[in-house]
Amino acid sequence: MSNKQLWLKTLDDIVAIVDSTRHSIPMDDLFKDEEMYTPMRSVISHFDLAAWLMFDTEENRPTTSQLVGQLWRHIHKMRGVEPYLERIFDSYLSLYRVNYKSEGGIYVQSILFPEPAVIIEATEGAKELNEGEIFLGRIVDSSVGHFLFNKANVVPENLRKDFSEQVEELKKRQPMIRENTKVYQETLKNGNPEILFLFALAYVQAQEREVPYPFDEDDELLDVDDGILALAQEFSEDEDAVIADMYLLEHMDSAALMAEGVNLEDNRFIHYDELMIAASNDGDFIDDAQLLRIYELLRRWCVEQKNDAGRKSLEPADKKILDYKRRLARSVRGMYRINSLVKARGEMNRSSNWIDQFDRYLETVLDQDLVVTKSGAINQKSLALVRKNVPIFLQTSKANRESSFPELVFFRKFALLKSMIFEEDGLLLPTIRLEQYMQMDDEDKVVLWVSTLLNEKFRGTDTYFRQWPIQEVFAESLKPGAGAGLLIEAPEDKEAMIRLRILQLGRDLDLYDMAVDPGGDVFFIPTDFGAAAFSYMGILEKDNVIAPFE
Repeated sequence: MSNKQLWLKTLDDIVAIVDSTRHSIPMDDLFKDEEMYTPMRSVISHFDLAAWLMFDTEENRPTTSQLVGQLWRHIHKMRGVEPYLERIFDSYLSLYRVNYKSEGGIYVQSILFPEPAVIIEATEGAKELNEGEIFLGRIVDSSVGHFLFNKANVVPENLRKDFSEQVEELKKRQPMIRENTKVYQETLKNGNPEILFLFALAYVQAQEREVPYPFDEDDELLDVDDGILALAQEFSEDEDAVIADMYLLEHMDSAALMAEGVNLEDNRFIHYDELMIAASNDGDFIDDAQLLRIYELLRRWCVEQKNDAGRKSLEPADKKILDYKRRLARSVRGMYRINSLVKARGEMNRSSNWIDQFDRYLETVLDQDLVVTKSGAINQKSLALVRKNVPIFLQTSKANRESSFPELVFFRKFALLKSMIFEEDGLLLPTIRLEQYMQMDDEDKVVLWVSTLLNEKFRGTDTYFRQWPIQEVFAESLKPGAGAGLLIEAPEDKEAMIRLRILQLGRDLDLYDMAVDPGGDVFFIPTDFGAAAFSYMGILEKDNVIAPFE
């Protein structure tokens, strides 16, 4: 019998031992926290839970070694199990995707950790996997290859897209997965159940998301009688605001579960201040009004739940609110809109080419499979699809690649910045944030764009944005005689082309109108909205404002 055959036989026998042992494990007592265990109970098999308890908890490892050793001696009197068992102890449950399948093996890659794909042997259990599938499984690394332990827990095809989005969102709440992978993987061998919980929670949430949650117009969304979500309807009479608040509360609830294994219904969770700080830093509040509503709602919730420690974490109110507002104003990645611009934004009197372009770009992401290269740029075939649907006003080269169309690169980078899209398996895929944006009216979209473009952190979020000196051009537009320097009739180099497009962008975003004085010089007149924006930038002084000629 070859070494590979020995391994296959050994794994089959150990799987049989785990399968017989699981019946003696009181699964309902495995996790004391019912909220944490509930999604696991409905999604993760008793076999995987038993294997996690036997192989991945340090305190149970000696017992597992003893139990398996005793049963093993009845099966194989001449061969020891220890060398095989050690390799299983070194493994852990994780999430994988099937990249490629052949007779020689199955290529799978972790969707959690930044590590290369591995080839698993085509065992009976592994042969059931298909290309593109995502699964929870344990891969054992041996001296003769990689083996799937038992069977994979596969995500159904109809849930795969939503499941992937949920995993990406949950991963953001545990940065250690990416930033300190090896240390995090060690915790998985010492009783950390986060991967099990992450899989179960993402699976359950994917099942519930037939339509993106906060924008389902079904009245059942608002039919909540108790719990923290029921409070949302007491803090606003506007249905859209209530739904947005409920979505954010769900997001906070998931964050609490991922961070501490308890949700907001459990009084053991007391770090409400940390939830508010994270939401402020990430720009999760769409405006100051929502920040205040959620703050007051959480305080009321803590009072009703008699969670004094949670309530105290939100005090003193004046200092905390100022801190949250300061953080929110500096946020650049979320959907936050500057309060003064929200107030200044009236109804738009003209259409915006920029808003229309970006809308069509996002619609193309929704409707088409846009393939990206290793650099992140869309490939030529996808570029053709985008160019067919999206009006192009700027082309800096005749080369048939995305970089020849700076607007398209900008749109992709902006959508990634705002988490409206994400890259997976070489594709650009939409997120719930994209749906949120598409539901906004043009006035709100303009405020979001201006709020982001004027953020002092914006240019630092991606090196590409440094090619677009937006704030610089906007500031120049207010200077006397600006038209002569900015309005180049036929710019030839890329930099000049982009500066001219930025000048047009200012008008698209309703920041100013263009006029011609009696001498034929072009100048720029800030709109009321533009005046609020330029005041926010600190570049609008009284002497800068050129009154329309009478």
